Amino acid sequence: MTFDGFIYGFNTKLFSVLLGVFLLFYAYIIWPVIIRAFKLNEKNKWTALFTISLLTVFGILVMIPLKDSSYIIPYPINYFALVFMGAWLLVVAISTKIGKTKDESYNYDLKKGIEKTAQDGGTIDIHNFSYKKEIYRKIIHLCSTLYIIAYVVAIPIFKFIFENIYLTNPVRSGWEEYNNMFVLGSEIHPFETIIAITFLGLLGSFFVQIDAEISRLRSPNTPFILKKTLQKTRRVTEINIFGAHIPMVVAFMFSLFLLTFDPKWRMQGVNAFAAVVFVSALGDLMAALIGRKFGKKKVKINKDKSYAGCSAGVFFSILGSFPFVGVPLSIITMIIFLFNDLILSRINLSDNLTNPLLLAFTYRCLIFLVQPIIPMNWFVII
Repeated sequence: MTFDGFIYGFNTKLFSVLLGVFLLFYAYIIWPVIIRAFKLNEKNKWTALFTISLLTVFGILVMIPLKDSSYIIPYPINYFALVFMGAWLLVVAISTKIGKTKDESYNYDLKKGIEKTAQDGGTIDIHNFSYKKEIYRKIIHLCSTLYIIAYVVAIPIFKFIFENIYLTNPVRSGWEEYNNMFVLGSEIHPFETIIAITFLGLLGSFFVQIDAEISRLRSPNTPFILKKTLQKTRRVTEINIFGAHIPMVVAFMFSLFLLTFDPKWRMQGVNAFAAVVFVSALGDLMAALIGRKFGKKKVKINKDKSYAGCSAGVFFSILGSFPFVGVPLSIITMIIFLFNDLILSRINLSDNLTNPLLLAFTYRCLIFLVQPIIPMNWFVII
């Protein structure tokens, strides 16, 4: 047993290795898509390459013990993630047999966007995406902030499971599983429970999204669940590469690891991760929507950005970070947001990848400055 109360025994090691292997397998499956993106000189090719590289690194980290002999994801959380992955793969497989989704040739909006760009010039994604569709797309990104609900219900749910299943039938589970479920369902280590439930949610989200994207990219004429949703929320520059939601969820997983692996700063790391999510989702959303609606005056150093959009992004990046990391880091957050929005966007790196990573690295280096106004354990019902 380690400082956090979990037992990292045979089951944790076994299912951590299996989880890591499957993450590496997903990276392997998507690799031909990356190669194709470079051959076609796709706009988002470097974002895709960095995303898969990051996924590979995270998959390796999941399999190996940390310096205190703990693992990133304890048992049975890693087991639950694998069960969900298998169940969702079955759903996707069934949907390919019974689905009736039309193939890519019927995606009228994509075709219209390409024709409009050829005729009038300008940015192809703007022609392809109406303001209403941009709202729809960004709202999906904003849903990432709902993970805070998991913080609220995590301990009660695990406590209910422990008391009604494990406590009444202790002989049916091994000591490792019994102990770890007790830790997850008690208030003794609330931040470990928060981290565990967040990793479970991020992995579930990743499996849903990556399976849909692999189906779309490698079997474009095959029907599958969520295909219509992907068509409605995908820009023209994402036809031959996965959408921006994949880099975001991979960046979130790596950011959570980076901010919470050190037990000395785990409480600050959990709060910093909340800021990463809220800034990445809220700041980007408001910058895009307000910029498209009111951004007539463009920024000189980046003609694709407007003063209205940048101002909105700055305001909401401060608003999204201040409650969780305090004043000094919220100011630094604003600078990072502007750097991403104005500079990195010019080299075709998606802010859905760079924003979470730069914020996480900065917060990790300055973790001692994290001074939450709203500590995350306030959200935990105990």
